Amino acid sequence: MKVDKIEIATRLNHGILDERFYSFKKNILKNQNLIDHFGGLSAIISQLSKKHVIIIGAGPSLENSLNLIKKYQQRNDLIIISTDMALKSLLSCHIVPHFVFTCETKPVDFFSGIDTHNLHLISFSGASASNLAKWQGDISFYNWMIYDSPYDELWDLAGVSLGYLGTGSVITTQAFAFSAGCDVKTIMLVGNDLGYKDHYYALGSLKHKSNNIVLNRF
Repeated sequence: MKVDKIEIATRLNHGILDERFYSFKKNILKNQNLIDHFGGLSAIISQLSKKHVIIIGAGPSLENSLNLIKKYQQRNDLIIISTDMALKSLLSCHIVPHFVFTCETKPVDFFSGIDTHNLHLISFSGASASNLAKWQGDISFYNWMIYDSPYDELWDLAGVSLGYLGTGSVITTQAFAFSAGCDVKTIMLVGNDLGYKDHYYALGSLKHKSNNIVLNRF
């Protein structure tokens, strides 16, 4: 029997999207008050104009760059964007990012024990409501660039004016999509590695002691 690889891939994609649809909708409904209060990406796009952007992931290579980032973090032409997983590593080294990206749709304890009053979160509209409940600062929401039905229903629910970002399946890709859509000078990725060595996440990050949970990521 001839195997149609395109059909198989299409069905797998649709299966995953259908599975996630209901959890996303549940989160959007819980986040609705925050979404209505804070709004979308349009209010912050100008802050990146003509700036150099550093997008920071939580890979172990981040450890080698922390001192350099700390040295230059006060430059007026530099914007530091942290992923949710890398935030604790940065703050422990007194590096304060301009923005923090999150798209985690399940409860993960990224923000407890951290003073986030003066930080700005950029969040997927369907992110975990329990995660966002621990955030104390400003938030800008966005939708995913998935237009096929029934996902258009979700974005209508959250608000199409929030803006859309390509997902790329990982949070650093979404941060890159946002930066690439702004009038920036350059974009640099830090800590965006697979981490196949003695540990998978940078020291100080949320999961650096839990390597066993990602042993099957390959």
